[in-house]
Amino acid sequence: MNLSTRDEKILYSLDKLGYATTSQLRIIHSLGSPRNAQRIMKRLAPYVHSRKIDEYVFYLSKKGRELVGSDIKRKATMQLQHAIMRSQAYINFNYPKLWLMEFPIKVNDEVFCIPDVTFAYDTNSARCFVEIDCHQHMRNNYKKMDKYQELNVIANGKLPSVVWITRTAYRKERLLRGLKNRDLETKNVYSLDDLR
Repeated sequence: MNLSTRDEKILYSLDKLGYATTSQLRIIHSLGSPRNAQRIMKRLAPYVHSRKIDEYVFYLSKKGRELVGSDIKRKATMQLQHAIMRSQAYINFNYPKLWLMEFPIKVNDEVFCIPDVTFAYDTNSARCFVEIDCHQHMRNNYKKMDKYQELNVIANGKLPSVVWITRTAYRKERLLRGLKNRDLETKNVYSLDDLR
């Protein structure tokens, strides 16, 4: 099967993002109508796996990984909703050039924390961290906030921006409260409704 440039770009996007829904791929690659997007993804079936949640979620198959030169094997796990939210952040932050998932932040050559995403628009722009709150206990978010508060002290108050994305307005309020209690930046906290 001959793949078009657009087909290959879709596969490279799936490698970069890990997982993406039909509607996310429609936005990223201007695939037109839902029906057209479904037709394109059906044609790419040998290169992708899919799983239906509210809509189809795609990720690379072995053949797709071989084509793009990826060695990261992905599965349909309980973390799919988390991954979909992460891909939505990629769209909402205007497709940053640098998009590193779970890239460890080191202090004195030791892993200090691991943001869900580290991103930047180019090599010269400041990096931002993204934390996705999907189904975890709020106390785990507070522990992450404590780490960022400590990292801010280590960085002499020059901590990169940390973006928090959560599912509901209620959870957003709890995140805002936790950040305020730690004197951390609160302007980058979003619920999914804020991102739509």
